[in-house]
Amino acid sequence: MADEPLQLLYLDDALVIVDKPAGMAVHPSPRHREGTLIQRLRALFKPRGRDVKLAHRIDRETSGVVVATLDDEANDLLHRQFRDREAQKTYLALVEGRLDPPAGEIALPLAVATGSQLRVRMEVRDDGAPSRTRYQTVESLPGHTLLEVTPLTGRQHQIRAHLAHLGHPLVGDKVYGPDEQWFLDNLHGCLSDAARLRLGLDRQALHAHRLVIRHPWWELPVAVVAPLPPDIRQLMARLREQDRLPPLRG
Repeated sequence: MADEPLQLLYLDDALVIVDKPAGMAVHPSPRHREGTLIQRLRALFKPRGRDVKLAHRIDRETSGVVVATLDDEANDLLHRQFRDREAQKTYLALVEGRLDPPAGEIALPLAVATGSQLRVRMEVRDDGAPSRTRYQTVESLPGHTLLEVTPLTGRQHQIRAHLAHLGHPLVGDKVYGPDEQWFLDNLHGCLSDAARLRLGLDRQALHAHRLVIRHPWWELPVAVVAPLPPDIRQLMARLREQDRLPPLRG
């Protein structure tokens, strides 16, 4: 991944928008010191005399659209758009099961989970922060659904926590899936083959698909789309193939 060229979706003197691959952290951390998105972008643009800053972030395992700025003023203006929920973000999520109804809005408060081993885990709780997520079925597959999801508020893990609460966790989600211990096992490199098979994907099947922002200098809309990545497309193709297979006869 560190050697692969970044997929640029948009570039001008103020903005650079990329399609971040799953598995790439956006910022350095004790566990991910090298090869992060911001390090890759700075290596690319610092020789040109540009100071790159990220305008927002997505999880390491989430793929898709991320915006960075090449100018301090642009960064301030973009941060305001994200803070004020003016930026329009649309995700694609492959989840377990089929949602009923196939489209709707989840309005359930979220708070840090109590009784969990994981400090990052969120849960639906009456005393949580108001949280709203809109979803629409894109395709129904055997035992799964591809959703288009729009977060109307910006809580941590909002999409993942809301869908898991409804009984439809994201495929591959080790925090909100069948057993949160799998997250710790994976962290320590001892996740079992059985757990990997049950998860169905090496990462959570969440992709930042489309983003619409106002250009910080020209005030015109900038809309970018990142296509669904190969790992999720290949899993969906296998699921479709299952649907075409004749039933087993006993």
